[in-house]
Amino acid sequence: IRFGGLVDGDLDALARLAEVTGASMIDLHAGNVVRRKEGLFLGDNRLPATFFRRQTFHVCPACLQADIAGSTFEPDAAAYGRLTCRIHGMALVDLGSGDHASVQDFTAVIRPSLGRLDALAMGTSLRPQSDLERYVADRLEGNPVTVPFLDEVELHAAARFCEVLGACVMFGRGLRMERLSNDDWHLAGATGMTIASAGEVGVRHALCELRRTNPYGYRSAAAPLPPLRQLRSWLTNASKDGA
Repeated sequence: IRFGGLVDGDLDALARLAEVTGASMIDLHAGNVVRRKEGLFLGDNRLPATFFRRQTFHVCPACLQADIAGSTFEPDAAAYGRLTCRIHGMALVDLGSGDHASVQDFTAVIRPSLGRLDALAMGTSLRPQSDLERYVADRLEGNPVTVPFLDEVELHAAARFCEVLGACVMFGRGLRMERLSNDDWHLAGATGMTIASAGEVGVRHALCELRRTNPYGYRSAAAPLPPLRQLRSWLTNASKDGA
């Protein structure tokens, strides 16, 4: 099987994989990224390369334990990854990436961690799946969604808008996005989704509140950047993608 064909969602490569593994061709095709001339697609959603974690693997330890317990395969072959954990209400754990030979090999990457899944589960943050995460999952799975302010925007742009707006609202002046933790982004995304769910009126109100609480829009050399400037800077760069 040509690896590049699998990466690009080539139907012949996926059909061969389904034949070898006994997996459902329908499931493989539905869950695989497909490269088209317009870009990368998952279902009907066009996604930029920055949307993907690539060779960095994030897992729910409790889900891996359930996979292993319910399978007749060896533990490292029984466990598989998920986008989010709706079942256990916990943050995904970053297992890092493989070496050059196993850079995108999920089985090879998780194998060293199988003996410490209990510790990983106890050490990760317990939190419910946010409304933004549910919204993203529903759009990826083709389920009906009803957030008019976001529904007509490409998924990657809608999700990132909620995160950035929420971060500006939650953390305000001096926000350093590169320093936010996964828990911070979880909170920011949930906040932004709440605002977007209220439609244009809700977004306008949030922007007015940002201006009211940070009335001085200028920035001196030693002053932190105000949140509206942060948001505008992100929108300027994001608009180049055409979403």
